[in-house]
Amino acid sequence: MPAASGFTYITANYIYGSLLGQLLASGEIQFQAVSTLTNQPISFRVGGTGNGQMVSKPFCFPVVEGVITADSSGITPQLPDTSLTYPVNIGYVVSILDPLTGVNILGSGYTIQPTGATFNFDTYEPNGTMITMASGSGISSSGITLLDTVTGTEYLVTITNGGLVWNVA
Repeated sequence: MPAASGFTYITANYIYGSLLGQLLASGEIQFQAVSTLTNQPISFRVGGTGNGQMVSKPFCFPVVEGVITADSSGITPQLPDTSLTYPVNIGYVVSILDPLTGVNILGSGYTIQPTGATFNFDTYEPNGTMITMASGSGISSSGITLLDTVTGTEYLVTITNGGLVWNVA
């Protein structure tokens, strides 16, 4: 079924729920609209025909046997096309919730910007750099040193009362 005007149809058929290669039996996928400048939830105007305002709450759809499906009211998985929103190019932070615990089992790093008729979540490649502890990295009196094993950049992480402070070493 095609998405409504100004919206992008979201598909996925292979959302896995275990390290053994089993598809997620049941869960919920959530898409929270965020500002790409602040990564904070945002309200926005929907583009296309019949412009209107969208409230700042997540779009939620069931996942059954690894497939994103229509919700209980029959609404197909679709999101406002980010190239047509105002402000333009918002993002959606994606979470997949375990139905038993309510915990996000997807992990962080998934902010998508679907455009066009269809967005296939199966083929989405998360961006961002994996930072791992490497030999020689460790804890000192000034903080924790992390080595980005992809770029070779070292980061000094210090923890303050206000949160984390990242410094490039």
